[in-house]
Amino acid sequence: MVIHPLTPERWPDFERLFTRGGPQNMCWCMWWRNPPQAERTSAENKVAMAQIVADGREPGLLAYDGDEAVGWIAVAPRSDVDARFTSRARVYRKLDDVPVWAATCFFIRRDHRGQGIGTALLNAAVDYAFAHGAPLVEAYPLIPVEGQPVSEYSAFTGTLPLFLKAGFVEAARPTPNRAIVRKGP
Repeated sequence: MVIHPLTPERWPDFERLFTRGGPQNMCWCMWWRNPPQAERTSAENKVAMAQIVADGREPGLLAYDGDEAVGWIAVAPRSDVDARFTSRARVYRKLDDVPVWAATCFFIRRDHRGQGIGTALLNAAVDYAFAHGAPLVEAYPLIPVEGQPVSEYSAFTGTLPLFLKAGFVEAARPTPNRAIVRKGP
């Protein structure tokens, strides 16, 4: 498995990954970037993400199995994805004025789950953020309830155990089922 930033040349790979169905097909990883009142359609979200990529910004990383993209993690400066934070300040509140990078979304193709791709993507995202000057990487994982299944609709932010295993530290717990975690270089 190899991991690469999403660039204009890799857009077709991202597009194939995101058109396989599931929740990612609706938001195109724009949920964090859209204010809640925007209520954009899937097509509008796709166009918006395509423009971000065409502008030369690299909003995340793709994991490949051979030539096929099988996983995704969104990672960018928090200021790039602040629309949702502003509207959901209680859950995703700013802890301080540190210009953190945020790892906000995961998507792993169903037939590739349970193979360590999420861990590999998270580690690569942390390395990528630090290589681009991030002082801290922050994330907002789900805290699973023991004995209850975790749906892909609620776990798109990753789960707390995944982040703790990767060396993140819990910085806040704004709700019983959401944490704010951070990792420094």
